Amino acid sequence: SVTSIYYQAFSRCSSLTSVVIPDSVTSIGEYALYGCSSLTSVVIGDNVTTIGRNAFYNCTALTEIQFNATECADLLYEGFGNGDNFVFAYAGQNGAGIKVTIGANVKKIPAYLFFTNNDRVSDFAHKPNITRVEFQEGSVCESIGDYAFTYCRSLTSVVIPDSVTMIGASAFKGCYSLTSVVIGDGVTTIGEGAFHSSGLKVLTIPGSVTSIGQYAFSKNASELTITIRYNSGKIADYMLYNTDIYAVVMENGITFKGVSKIEHVIPGTETHDMATDDYEVKT
Repeated sequence: SVTSIYYQAFSRCSSLTSVVIPDSVTSIGEYALYGCSSLTSVVIGDNVTTIGRNAFYNCTALTEIQFNATECADLLYEGFGNGDNFVFAYAGQNGAGIKVTIGANVKKIPAYLFFTNNDRVSDFAHKPNITRVEFQEGSVCESIGDYAFTYCRSLTSVVIPDSVTMIGASAFKGCYSLTSVVIGDGVTTIGEGAFHSSGLKVLTIPGSVTSIGQYAFSKNASELTITIRYNSGKIADYMLYNTDIYAVVMENGITFKGVSKIEHVIPGTETHDMATDDYEVKT
């Protein structure tokens, strides 16, 4: 049975429309399906552990990605640095958008899975056009890796299942259209800048959370109503920096630092302009 898809194996097969990578495959080589401009659907098998650079680059017709790799390695490349991952660059740019389905048996979403930015690229045209991310029922996923969905600018909502305990640094950074996120009750850690520069309107931080990184929800594009069940008593410095908070609903005393504005605190009736000062809110 096939165990590897080698370098440029199907590169520029412009009439190829769908691919199912079987569970026997453990590695997808660099440029494996590069420039398959008619490819609309890809299924990545359970046992894939490595995905090479530019593997699905310029697959502009993609509308569906079924990601079943249970423990795929983080997509980092020795010698290129963290910013040179172009696995899904330009994916879905010619269609209505890509639906990404995370298989029920996936234990981790690897870091940088859909990240395609680097210092030499100043625009966002090369970003994969991902509009939906769904976890299959019964998901056992425990972590969403750093930068996994960074700058997926067409993504509008995501429901993170209760199985997830960690949301990595910058995991959803720059998802400007992301107005709705449900954070599962199993999440304990939200990484630095995890939702920086998103468009969230309503957010609930569950009581399971014990750690939130700096700038996790900063520079939010929309006025945000936030419910806090986070029990440590202190919000990370600048977690909500440069974000207008319409209402805060909370169950414990919380200390904020670097919040641009709070309109309403519930319980409480005062309006506070925060600037970058510390402010302690007590129930």
